Amino acid sequence: MARSWDEVATRLVVERGDALSRYAFLLTGSVEDAADLVQDALVRTFGTPRFALTLPRAEAYVRRAILNAVIDRSRRDGTWRQVRHLAAAPTSVDSPAAATDERSISSIACESSRRGRPHASCCATTRTSPSTASRRCSASAPVR
Repeated sequence: MARSWDEVATRLVVERGDALSRYAFLLTGSVEDAADLVQDALVRTFGTPRFALTLPRAEAYVRRAILNAVIDRSRRDGTWRQVRHLAAAPTSVDSPAAATDERSISSIACESSRRGRPHASCCATTRTSPSTASRRCSASAPVR
């Protein structure tokens, strides 16, 4: 013997299921999302037995559950749009290897020139730009 809330749920799905699906589609714009919303709303409404439900009241509960789910999703997505840039990983990360290579090349060039007398251009440019330092160190003459 079926309970009264079970009969109301069955009648609601049979008689008003299409109307509920259209209502959900109107709110979401997607057939799949609408079907999911209707199922969720039915579970929310009839998940806990309510013995005093009539067909019109049950439909009102389900419609309200559908609307609340759409509003909750919209709020959740809006919050996510506001903070998603904080959680996003950069698409590419610049490797410090190129800068390290240039510094080590200029450092080696300056160290090799210091065996004798330091090159003035090497010591001056090492502080400003490591990429030009190696070129100047190899091309400059020692200071006397």
